[in-house]
Amino acid sequence: MFDTQLIGYLDWIIAILNICSIIILLVGLVLVLKNLLSQHPLKKDYATRNKRNADVRKLLASYILLSLEVLVVADIIESVIKPTWTDILKLALIIIIRTIISYFLNLEITDKAKNERGETK
Repeated sequence: MFDTQLIGYLDWIIAILNICSIIILLVGLVLVLKNLLSQHPLKKDYATRNKRNADVRKLLASYILLSLEVLVVADIIESVIKPTWTDILKLALIIIIRTIISYFLNLEITDKAKNERGETK
């Protein structure tokens, strides 16, 4: 179906995308740790710590989502050049996980915005 040279190039692109996904996760982890360690958690009251932890959790979740998006692109390319049932199932699982994470992250962001405006549920 595809030329072997093109498949070789696409395999390299898939590998690069997978490495980029890992780098995105590591950058998100470093930023989260920086945020957690830059503030003195023991000197703040409970409400401030709770708000900070929610912000940090959302930051990490956004990096996880971005990383999953990159993985989806890599898996789509791999599924197109080497369509096996394993690849298709792996792609479907990643898309389902990303959708669930995105749904709950957006729900939490909406909830926080309502609380900041003073609206109740």
